Amino acid sequence: LSGQLPAGVAPRQGQELVVPPGLAVLQAVAPGITPAAPGLADPGARFYVLRDRPLLTGGEITHPRAGTDASGAPDVQFGLTPAGAAAFQHGTAVIARRGASVSTGGMTFAQHFAIALDDRLLSVPQIDFRQYPDGVRVTGTGGADITGGFTAASARTLALLLRYGSLPVDLVAR
Repeated sequence: LSGQLPAGVAPRQGQELVVPPGLAVLQAVAPGITPAAPGLADPGARFYVLRDRPLLTGGEITHPRAGTDASGAPDVQFGLTPAGAAAFQHGTAVIARRGASVSTGGMTFAQHFAIALDDRLLSVPQIDFRQYPDGVRVTGTGGADITGGFTAASARTLALLLRYGSLPVDLVAR
């Protein structure tokens, strides 16, 4: 990363931090969900430290597509394999219980999970612990959806990224 410092900033002027095993540092992309993110020198660059154990992988997500929610707002809909549905229900239950335990005295603290691709944070949906106290259950051929804050274009882009995921790239020195 030291090669990507802003002009005029030397590595000795910063602090090197070591990310311990089990954690990952991801850069958030712009709300438009474009694969490109601001450079490290950009004042708009945002980074988040997350656990590096994914709840789901792309192979457990089926048929992601852009759609609309009950109110007509853009959303991203997807199905899950049986193993993916079980993992999603368990993971969202943990998130819901965490939300219920920290929300006290009339204060509600939304709890989130991350959707990441190639070390970029694409979306951070929240789990409503009142609506899903036992997590989001996906049964049979049913699916789940991610709502809130999408434009029609950003919903299509996220659905495409979920569908195709990280594409292998072979680099050949010439």
